[in-house]
Amino acid sequence: MSGPGEFGCATATTAACNVSVLNGLTSRNTIGFKNTSAALFGKLTWHPTEQLSISPGLRVNYDKKEGSYVSLVTNGAGSSNLSNDQRGVLAPQSYQPDFDDWNVSGHPTVASEFSHHVPYSSTHPPSHTPGG
Repeated sequence: MSGPGEFGCATATTAACNVSVLNGLTSRNTIGFKNTSAALFGKLTWHPTEQLSISPGLRVNYDKKEGSYVSLVTNGAGSSNLSNDQRGVLAPQSYQPDFDDWNVSGHPTVASEFSHHVPYSSTHPPSHTPGG
């Protein structure tokens, strides 16, 4: 046992000054993750002149992400019945995030030739980032 102010003991309560309160405190974590992603992309090219081509593209994305996190905390006796002091140091947790979304984006390209051997093109890339 330590007294108030000794070894980082801030209060004079028995549990706060008794380091054995944390002996055997254990966390067992179960983590799960499931991801489904799919995309379709299509592009057509139109030539309004011999030197100019316009290629509009379209992309459709689908993302689904599921997760789980469960933290089971037990004391030195193997019980999940914890004191406030034990939960203050290592608390049990559980959550299940879920994400599901569709996204449509364009991908246009314009290309031309300044001369027979000097091509030029400009593409606007899609700005889609999968969620989650």
